[in-house]
Amino acid sequence: LGQDDAVAVLQEMFSDEIFAYGGKNVAESIKILMAANSMARSARLEALTKGEAPENVVVDKMLKILKEQFASGITVPTLVVGFRIKDAERAKRELDEVHSLLRNVLDEHQPELAAHLQREQIAGHEFLTLRFDGSMIPWEEIRGQAENLNEEQFNTIRDALSKQTLAIALGVADEFVLMSMGSSTDHLEKMGQGATLADEPAMKQLQQ
Repeated sequence: LGQDDAVAVLQEMFSDEIFAYGGKNVAESIKILMAANSMARSARLEALTKGEAPENVVVDKMLKILKEQFASGITVPTLVVGFRIKDAERAKRELDEVHSLLRNVLDEHQPELAAHLQREQIAGHEFLTLRFDGSMIPWEEIRGQAENLNEEQFNTIRDALSKQTLAIALGVADEFVLMSMGSSTDHLEKMGQGATLADEPAMKQLQQ
């Protein structure tokens, strides 16, 4: 194995077919970002009319949105990108190379994260995964640098993000290389199951 094999896999990935899909929480996240952007603009105008510091009013408004959304159960958006390949065995071998490379980088620069790089079987396929949760964030170090946040504001952010999880996965499933991000890898367990988009009544009109 070497550079030629890695290049060959990449060529296959971008030469035939690519698909992408997101969970419904992607739309929810976009909606929240749009609402936050709108509120940030109105908060600045509100601060100017009241003679207050715009940054303080904006932070208070953003934290209010943060508290409301995390209280409602919002999670990390689910995103999956798939690349069709012809030589699955070669791609699986390259997964070993990626694992070795990432492990060396983490051991050298982020040793505390190296143990979170794992090989897992998901729906009968092998994936390279990185799993994190908000408790791993160095909150004490961040607290010392977050001079613009008061204690209540900082605690709101810490409490909300500490409950979040993030799972990143890279693997080969049948004739596809899959890259995934989400709060977990549960969606990968369900791929290929259930009704298909082609079976939806709205798609029947397009069959001819």
